[in-house]
Amino acid sequence: MQGLAVILVSLGFLAVSLAVPDRLGGHHNHPPHAHPPPQNGYKLPHPPTLPPTYVPPTKTPPSPPPPPTYRPYTTAPATTYRPYTTAPPTNYRPYTTAPPTTYRPYTTAPPSSPPPSTYLPPTTAKPPPYTYGPPVTTTKKPKYWFEWEVNDHYSGNEYNMQEHRDGEKTEGFYNVLLPDTRVQRVTYTVDGDSGFVAEVTYEGEAKEPTHGQTYLLPTPPTPPPSIYDAPHYSR
Repeated sequence: MQGLAVILVSLGFLAVSLAVPDRLGGHHNHPPHAHPPPQNGYKLPHPPTLPPTYVPPTKTPPSPPPPPTYRPYTTAPATTYRPYTTAPPTNYRPYTTAPPTTYRPYTTAPPSSPPPSTYLPPTTAKPPPYTYGPPVTTTKKPKYWFEWEVNDHYSGNEYNMQEHRDGEKTEGFYNVLLPDTRVQRVTYTVDGDSGFVAEVTYEGEAKEPTHGQTYLLPTPPTPPPSIYDAPHYSR
C-alpha cells in the first residue's frame, strides 16, 4: 500500500508540473537534464503520449466561371416573293373518230388432194429357200516369197526376216540384234502337218554395247500449285 501511495503522489506531481510549467520556475524553458531518482528507489513512469493535434484540411474555393459572351442579335433580311403568274391555257387537239375497220371476207381454202400412198401391201409369197453349193476347191498350190529389214542405229534396232513357201512346205528365218551385241538367228520350217519347227542360234560374243543411244528417263511434270490450304484438324 505504501508503494501505491508513492506512485499516486508522483503522478499527481507530474500532472501539476505539466499543467502549470511557469509556476515551477520554467520547467520547459531550460535544456533537458537528468532528474535524480527518488529517494525511496522507485522510478517515475514515462509521461503519456499526447494525441496528435488535428488540423482541419483547407479547401481551395473553385475559380468562378468566365462570364458568358452573347452574339449580337441581328434581324433576318426580308423575304422576297416572286409575283404569282397563271399558267397559259392548254391547247388540246380536236377529237377525231377513227375510220371504220374494213375486214376481208373469209374464204375457205379448197380441199387439197391427199398424196399418193407409198405403202405396199404385204405379199404372201414365201422367198425361195437358200441352197448351199458344193465347196470351192482349187488344185493350185500356194507359192509366195517376201522379206523385210530394219536397221536403226539411233535406237539400236537391227533385225530382218525372210520367208518363202512352195506348196505345203514353208521355210524362213529372222535375225535380231540383242542388247549384248549378239545376233540371234531363228530358222524355222513348216512341212504339211509337221508343225512349226525352229532352230535358234547365236552369232558373236556377249559384251557391253559400244554403240547406240543413251536414253534418259523423262522428267515427271511438276504438278500445279494447289488452290486449297492444308486441312486443319481440331482436337
